[in-house]
Amino acid sequence: AAFEKLGKLKTAPTEFSVTATNPVSPTGSGGGIFVKAKSMPVNNFAVQLAPVVTDATSAADLPLRTIKLVPSADWIHAPSDVWVQAAARSFQVQLDASVLSKPGIHSEVITGIDGATGEVAFEVPVTVVSPVALDDSNQHTFSVSETAHVGKTLRYFVDLPPGTTSVTMELSSDGPAVWGQLVDPEGRTVSTLKDTEASSPLPPLSAQANLARGGVYEFDVVAPPSLPKAAQVQFKIKAYSLAVTMGSEEGPGKFTAFLQNNFEPVKLVPTIALKAIQAKKVVQVAGTGTTWSLPLSDDDRKKFSKVVLAFSTSRATYDLMTDYPYRVFDSQKSVVTSGGLEVETEVELAGLGALPGGDLNIEVAGAFTKSAPEQWSFTLTESRVLATPVTIASLPRTLVEASQQKLIPVDLSAIQAPISAGFSNCATLSLADANGKLVQESPLCR
Repeated sequence: AAFEKLGKLKTAPTEFSVTATNPVSPTGSGGGIFVKAKSMPVNNFAVQLAPVVTDATSAADLPLRTIKLVPSADWIHAPSDVWVQAAARSFQVQLDASVLSKPGIHSEVITGIDGATGEVAFEVPVTVVSPVALDDSNQHTFSVSETAHVGKTLRYFVDLPPGTTSVTMELSSDGPAVWGQLVDPEGRTVSTLKDTEASSPLPPLSAQANLARGGVYEFDVVAPPSLPKAAQVQFKIKAYSLAVTMGSEEGPGKFTAFLQNNFEPVKLVPTIALKAIQAKKVVQVAGTGTTWSLPLSDDDRKKFSKVVLAFSTSRATYDLMTDYPYRVFDSQKSVVTSGGLEVETEVELAGLGALPGGDLNIEVAGAFTKSAPEQWSFTLTESRVLATPVTIASLPRTLVEASQQKLIPVDLSAIQAPISAGFSNCATLSLADANGKLVQESPLCR
């Protein structure tokens, strides 16, 4: 009976190809209208209808049809109808900015109904993601308390202003073990808040994440299906704009770091420590790919907790590619990790002690739209994170006013000798809040 009922439902046939302006799509268009921003685009959205001609039907045989356009929400403005025959036709859609006043996801649809038959001819999905703007009015902070039902996900969107350098996050519940993740504007996971020990009740979770830019970020609170009951969750996120720059060298290993606070006043406790070593090189590639060895001795496995590989590729080269995969193999030729590279990508290799002895091998390939260039390149920055950081200086708590710049003296003269040949010692400026929670980490690498 259920299948019979489903078969009687009016569904969109495949006789129309629908393409709509889509600001977040890399190509600028997609199968529906999608907006994720704190303001609407200046221009209206264009929706194009192209009749699909099958082998049994020629374009000349297609009848002139009047399609009635029915938006499912009053903030969607479209013409009352459109006429379609053989050629592709388009119509304009305007979205009322009033929908942005209510944060969250607004999913609606424009239904095209055939004027002759009353059947659904096509549907245009319309989705607007309205974020909460973090600004001076809320001290760049968003907090919420809500019920997370078993097996469901709560999704929050925040618009971080330009100049944001880091965020802190706090997540707690009344007992059930929920978890959360921060996702960047491109859909990549930035940070995860999860109790790896599966404690019950769930202890308060907190995390910090350095960010390269602002934009609309998403935070998901996940209530797994295995939870015994719904959870009352509390979530808080705060944004910071703490720009750190390095002055010229004043002596061997001595220089001044300049800290600029661009948001509201904040009390910070600075600490300078040696946490990693770093090496940078330009990798030249001939043809479609390259491989190289990453030396990893038994001593390295004890000395370093992880290796982070940062790939940077020019936009001009990246735009020529259809795929940009990488693979990392251990000494036994087993895949340690793999994935796809973008213009800027970090690949983290953790758990070094669990890998078989011997060097790692890295493979990078580029699948190009046309033939591969004879020569192309990317920049590789290899950072090896020390298992035991070396504290260099702990500075007193200081109040940094809005738009104020603080001078922080840095003296690395005691650790001038490189820990590993071919690498530079890379100090880190850690900034904690008045309660000792980490706010931001900034590398001090030359």
